[in-house]
Amino acid sequence: MKVVSFGEIMLRLSPDGYYKLFQKPELNTSFCGAEANVAVALSNFGDEAEFVTALPDNDIASFISSLSGEKLCRILSSTESCSVETKLPKFSYEYSDTLNNALSQLGMPTAFDEINADFSGIGKSTVGNISIGKVIHKTKIEVNEKGTKAGAAALVEMVDSA
Repeated sequence: MKVVSFGEIMLRLSPDGYYKLFQKPELNTSFCGAEANVAVALSNFGDEAEFVTALPDNDIASFISSLSGEKLCRILSSTESCSVETKLPKFSYEYSDTLNNALSQLGMPTAFDEINADFSGIGKSTVGNISIGKVIHKTKIEVNEKGTKAGAAALVEMVDSA
């Protein structure tokens, strides 16, 4: 399958590290755009993909208003090919946190209260009242040349006040 992607190309300027744009005298440049990213992703999956963009030498508004099917065909028949270097970020990141304080501050403090929590609709304990002991959230993402893997899990520990 061959895919041709049409779209604009964007110039991205970024400083090294975590500096702000005007804190460094030199900037890295990269070209990107949603349609270009689709073409690159498809080619990474083994599909034949091309990206087409037009850089008019005049005002963009007048260029767009003058664009017709015939003009587009003329432009596409006189295109220039160029090679681009693409880089794929490779990283892995894990995050874990206990959410008891955050959930309490968001309006759920009673659920963690051993005396006042009311989970009678989901269970009973012969030892004492049921409440939430802790809530843990874990996430992991891994990006490499094979693709992206991501997962998340949450644990809600229910305890009885013994």
